[in-house]
Amino acid sequence: MNGVDTVPTDDKKIYTVHSLEEYIKILDELLTNESPVVFRGHSDKDWKLKSSGDRNEFHIHDYYKIWLDCYKNNYDIVQKENFLDNVVNMQHYMLPTKLLDWSYNPLIALYFAVEENPHCDKDGEVIVAYPHEIYEPDSDEIKALSIYLYKVYHNKGNVQDQLELFRLLRCNRYIFFCVAQSNTRIRAQAGLFSVALDISDEKIVEETEQEIERIIGDERNDNDEMNAYKAIKTDYQNRLGIKTLDISFFRNIKKNKDTIKEKYPGICNVLPQIEDFWLWNYYRLPNNDIETDVEKIQVPPDCKNKIRDDLERFCNIHARTIYPDFLGYTEFIRKSYLKKNKH
Repeated sequence: MNGVDTVPTDDKKIYTVHSLEEYIKILDELLTNESPVVFRGHSDKDWKLKSSGDRNEFHIHDYYKIWLDCYKNNYDIVQKENFLDNVVNMQHYMLPTKLLDWSYNPLIALYFAVEENPHCDKDGEVIVAYPHEIYEPDSDEIKALSIYLYKVYHNKGNVQDQLELFRLLRCNRYIFFCVAQSNTRIRAQAGLFSVALDISDEKIVEETEQEIERIIGDERNDNDEMNAYKAIKTDYQNRLGIKTLDISFFRNIKKNKDTIKEKYPGICNVLPQIEDFWLWNYYRLPNNDIETDVEKIQVPPDCKNKIRDDLERFCNIHARTIYPDFLGYTEFIRKSYLKKNKH
């Protein structure tokens, strides 16, 4: 058996495995606590954690055209009362969506990392992610997500819907969730999904500034609190040579609030109110990038066939069990006979 290779990246590691046995050994090392863990496999390690829509840089009108075409042709996949179910069905039929597939089962994820792909001769990869929370179908967060996606697929502005979802997620840009109305593939793949919000740093800064003005008073008013806040902004902008504030300004206030209160005592009375604003939680987060909160297990291309064979032999994981519906079965048969006739 080949040894397991590890490459440190900051405080994380990238593992390279050459067999099913090595993969299970790595999982045994990684899965040491009871926090939620989910897995995603893809056949090319260079692929980013982006949905098919985001990966192809879809705009809101693109989603609308796809949904409208399905709707006007009376396809029942987009006729569900809960709009999130419609988007899950669209994902199931491989239409571009804002959903990213994950699995609770690490062996299922490994299958997708080694699944036969004639156009890919690169390392496969399993992503191990640790969501803060996985939301259930009846939660307020999922209801807000369904409203948000409804607006996306109906070509409507939805900044306030995003902000409401952002608030419910406690200032996290990513939501992991499972669905109640699962089709056969989701059940077979122990599937769940994630969505990345489109909310921008600029919008977060704008909302923060508006709330601070509400707490302190209109910027045109001349009072100690507003004068202190203006001085803090001016000093920060002059020090960095910038004209427009970004999120680092508010993170600087959060990090150095004791020094700021000493230098600008006029801000002392309102700073606690500013920190009570729900959006202030965002500035307490060290990062908001899903890519930095994962472990990676990679599989060289010359090891994929053996691992794929072992998954079928020892775990009963193969195309017919991964894709148990008729659409998946016909694809499996087609590939099998095409492969057979090549020999």
